[in-house]
Amino acid sequence: MEWLIGKSDPVFWKEYTDTFSGTQSKTDDGARFVVFDCQKTGLDWKNDSILSIGCVGIINNELIVNDYLELYIDQRGNTTTTVHINPTISGQVVRYTELEAISKFLDYIKNAYLVGLNTNLDIEMINQVLKRNGLGKLKNIILDVNVMHNLKKKISYDSSSSLEELCDMYNLTKNHRQNTSGNAYLIGLLFLKLAKHVKLDY
Repeated sequence: MEWLIGKSDPVFWKEYTDTFSGTQSKTDDGARFVVFDCQKTGLDWKNDSILSIGCVGIINNELIVNDYLELYIDQRGNTTTTVHINPTISGQVVRYTELEAISKFLDYIKNAYLVGLNTNLDIEMINQVLKRNGLGKLKNIILDVNVMHNLKKKISYDSSSSLEELCDMYNLTKNHRQNTSGNAYLIGLLFLKLAKHVKLDY
């Protein structure tokens, strides 16, 4: 824990930041995208906590179903008063501390483009975990499916749709919505549909 007093950075953080030492071309067909979703105790990014993180990879416009990650975070010692636990994860075995989960998340995503839905809160909460442990912010380029939808429909940038609403709009079945990695899979399908119609500058 020496990095907490400024003597050094933890190995996982060094390995993560080192993946950004090169230049990733936005036209590189082999670029990796990671779709992610977080389940949280509430909507207060300062006081609430992350319950779970689910991810799935995309390469060459294809969801790689065996390239996935799902992490559950130990809530023992969590003093938040705004806990609203999703029943789909309440029975899961808790496996990782907050820092362990984030280190595994960073090791998984590396320098990939991160894809999510209404990502501001999720990113802010991940950055809060990093800040609490004396580390910097996420360095990845973030792509938001809701923003892509708004661009396609030519509606207000600030307009927000839920995952259920977007799945209905784009005729996607919602039977994968059992956990965060299932949500990430659906967000990934939305991303692939929208990427055909929306040119993003990333």
